[in-house]
Amino acid sequence: LDILGILLTRRSLTDYGFVECSPQVAAEIGKFRGGLPVVVLVLVFILQKMLALISLPLRLTGLAVEFVLNLLSLNGGILGIIWHFITCTLQFPSPPPYTMIDLFYIHPCVLTFVQVKTHNGSCMSCVHDALCVCTVGSLTIPNRNKASFRSIVAQIDGRLDLYKDVRMEEASSPPYSWGGSDGCSHELLDLTMMAAKIVYENEAYIENAMHFVEFFDCWNKYLSKKSTQAFVFCDKEVDAKLICVAFRGTEPFDAQDWSTDVELSWISMGRKMGRVHLGFMKALGLQDETDFAVGFPVEEPPLESPDKPLAYYAIRETLRSLLGAHPNAKLVVTGHSLGAALAILFPAVLVYHGVTEVVGRIDRVVTHAQPRVGDEAFASYMEITASLRYDRTVYRYDIVPRVPFDLPSPLSAYRHFGTCIYYRDWSNAKAVAEVPNKNYFNPLYLVSMYGNALGDLIKGLFIGLVKGKDFQEGWVSISARMFGLLVPGVVSHSPRDYVNAARLSELCLLHRSSTSYSVEVDMV
Repeated sequence: LDILGILLTRRSLTDYGFVECSPQVAAEIGKFRGGLPVVVLVLVFILQKMLALISLPLRLTGLAVEFVLNLLSLNGGILGIIWHFITCTLQFPSPPPYTMIDLFYIHPCVLTFVQVKTHNGSCMSCVHDALCVCTVGSLTIPNRNKASFRSIVAQIDGRLDLYKDVRMEEASSPPYSWGGSDGCSHELLDLTMMAAKIVYENEAYIENAMHFVEFFDCWNKYLSKKSTQAFVFCDKEVDAKLICVAFRGTEPFDAQDWSTDVELSWISMGRKMGRVHLGFMKALGLQDETDFAVGFPVEEPPLESPDKPLAYYAIRETLRSLLGAHPNAKLVVTGHSLGAALAILFPAVLVYHGVTEVVGRIDRVVTHAQPRVGDEAFASYMEITASLRYDRTVYRYDIVPRVPFDLPSPLSAYRHFGTCIYYRDWSNAKAVAEVPNKNYFNPLYLVSMYGNALGDLIKGLFIGLVKGKDFQEGWVSISARMFGLLVPGVVSHSPRDYVNAARLSELCLLHRSSTSYSVEVDMV
C-alpha cells in the first residue's frame, strides 16, 4: 500500500513510516513527490520485496544444486556414480550445518540416507552446528566444511594457480599508466581476482588452496548471523613483501546479499567524509545505524559472544600484528561484488579512526565488480584527502557495479571513484571515467547486452582450444552462460570472466614503471 501511495499520491517521502532520516535529510528529500527519483525508489522497493519472497526457495535451490554438482564431481560423473553405487563406494556431500533459523524453521538435515547421526553420535535434532554424517556400508558422507566441497563459484571456475605460474614479480609496482595515473598490473589483477574468487569457499578449501594467515567468519548483528567472511595471506612467512586481505562477495543463492547490493539506505560519516552505504557498513560490524561515531567506536565494543567477532576490528588487529612482524610489507585490499564494497569501506573506517600504522602501509585497493558505496563527498575525500590508490574492474554489462543507482538526487547519490578498468571482452580493457549503461536499465543497450551474452557463450565453447587448457570451460560454466541469455547482467558478474579478462586483456595506453619490488605468492 505504501508503494502504491508513493506512485499515486503527492505525499512527501518523509510521510511514510518506512523512510527514516534526520531532520536535515528530511528537508532535502521531502520535496520529492514524483518524477524519476521516486519511480526508481519504488522499483528498488519492489525488487527487494521480490528478493525477500524468493529468499528461502533460492537458498534451497542453491543447496540442491551444489549438492548435485559435488555429488557428480566427487564420484566421477554419472557413469562414476553408477559404478560406485554398484560397488557401494559412493560418496555423498552432506547438506550444510544450517540451523532452524537459517532455513526459516526448515529441518537442518534436508537430505537423509539410511542412517543419520550428528558429530557427537546423538539423534538428529535442531542443534546449532550439527554436522550430518551418513553411512551405508563403507559409504561416508563428508560435510560441507570439507576441503573437497566446492561452492557454485568453484564449480564454474575451479582454477587455483596463478596464470602460467607467474611468481608475481612487480606485483605491487604499477606497470601501466593511464593519463599519468599509475594503474594496476596484470599480475596484481590476477592475484587479487584469484583471492577474491577463492574466498567464496569454506575455510578448509582455502587452506588447502593456498598458504594463508587467518580466516574470518564474522557477525552481522542486524541479520543475526555470521554473514561476513574474509581471509588474510602473506607472500611468505618471513620478511613478507605483500600482505593481502580478501573479502567474500555476493553469494549467488543468497537473496539477502543481492538485496543489500541494490539497497539505497546510507549513513553519514560526517561532513568531511560524506555518506556511505548502510548495508555494507553493517556487514563490517556497525553497531548503531543512526550514528556512525557510536556505531563504529575506535575501540572494539563488547562482543555479544567470543564466537561472534566483528569484521572490522578482528581484521584490523590481525593486520596490526602482521605489519609489525613484516616491516617491509605493503598491504593490498581486494574483493569481488559485495566483498569489493567491503574492501573499499574497510580502509575508510581505518582513515576515520586515524589508524595510520595500517593506512600508511596500504599500497592500493583493487576491487572487482564493485557496487557503488558512497556519495561524491566520500569519493573525493578518499581519493584526495586520504591519498589512497583505487583500481576497480568491470566486465561488460555486469549489473552489480551499476547499483545502487547513480541519480541526481539525494535519494540515490552514490558515485564511483578511482581508476576504472572496463573489460569490453576477455581480450580488451580500457581505462574509463564511466562504464556504458551506468545504471543498467537503459533500453538503448539491450541489443548490445544480449549480443555480448551470446558471444560469451559461443566463445566459451571454444576458448579452451584457442587459449589453452587453463581457459577450458566445463558443462557447469556453459550452463551458467546459457542463463546469461535471460539475464546478461548476472552472468557477466561471474568471477570466471574477471579472471579471464585479467589474464588475456590488453590495456590501453601502456607504460612500464621503473620502480618495483618482487613478490612471490605460493598458491598450491
